[in-house]
Amino acid sequence: MHSKEKIFVFFCFCFLSIVSVVIIVHTSRQNNELRARIAEVDLQAEQNAKQIPDIAKFVGLVEQLSEASQGRLTPEEVVNVAEIIYKECAANKDIGLTPDIVMGLIERESNFNPKAVSSAKAYGLMQIIEDTWLMHDMFDMWVFSPDVAVNPEINVRVGVAELVRLRRYWLREGQDNWMIPLTSYFWGIKNTWVLLTSKNRDMLPSLEYGRGVLLLADAWKERGI
Repeated sequence: MHSKEKIFVFFCFCFLSIVSVVIIVHTSRQNNELRARIAEVDLQAEQNAKQIPDIAKFVGLVEQLSEASQGRLTPEEVVNVAEIIYKECAANKDIGLTPDIVMGLIERESNFNPKAVSSAKAYGLMQIIEDTWLMHDMFDMWVFSPDVAVNPEINVRVGVAELVRLRRYWLREGQDNWMIPLTSYFWGIKNTWVLLTSKNRDMLPSLEYGRGVLLLADAWKERGI
């Protein structure tokens, strides 16, 4: 073999060796990334299992919400809204917040129509007004607009946060009946105080809003929510 041929063969061998090393390193890096991703997915699955300990109840909530929305929520929106309701109720278990109460309130406010808009410019599933939106600083990442307000997931987050605020307020005032914060959700705290302290019997029917939501909640509870 001539010297030029030997040099050519040597360079080919070196080139192939380098390529092999690069492929091995790249493959090893891909495998490491894949293993890291699998570990991340496993961790997320473990966290989800802790957040949703009763899968059967969560699935039931998803099914009931899907049926109630009558196709006005996409499958993804149904799951996301159900997850928000489930997790918020778990996080506020100390005040007795349950999915049936939230479902009853949504039914009373919008009949599960995510695009519902009232004459008072209340929007979405839980009929959020701008003042309520701005009250919750945790939502300052979203500038209020009708398009954003009717987003089902954002709307329910704001609505449940407001319901929790009202419930905690009335518990501090010694009012443990869910009818009172539910009434405040519609009438506001000041007007609810007027209703509770008024001797005018003609004003008492205004309290029926809260009672009506509780009746709807009872119906949802009977369906397994």
